[in-house]
Amino acid sequence: MRHYSIIIVHGLNGGTAKTFTHHSGNIWFQHLLPNHVVDIELKTNARIWVFGYNANVAFEHNAGKQTAFDYAGDLLELVFNVQKIVSLQ
Repeated sequence: MRHYSIIIVHGLNGGTAKTFTHHSGNIWFQHLLPNHVVDIELKTNARIWVFGYNANVAFEHNAGKQTAFDYAGDLLELVFNVQKIVSLQ
């Protein structure tokens, strides 16, 4: 059985809600995307994962003092863990 995963990542100086919310109030990956990623044969849709991080990483007032490279490593670890989770199902 095949499963698809989509990982949503916002940009710098953004955030999940700030980046992906339409002026109507819809968060596109929550309210709209699931209806468009359906496998009709299997009657399943993709798993949607959201990767959140301190988007002020490029600025001096970054509270966590992590770099973009640190967040990239965190994202890669998330992807690895998602693959493990999906393979168990």
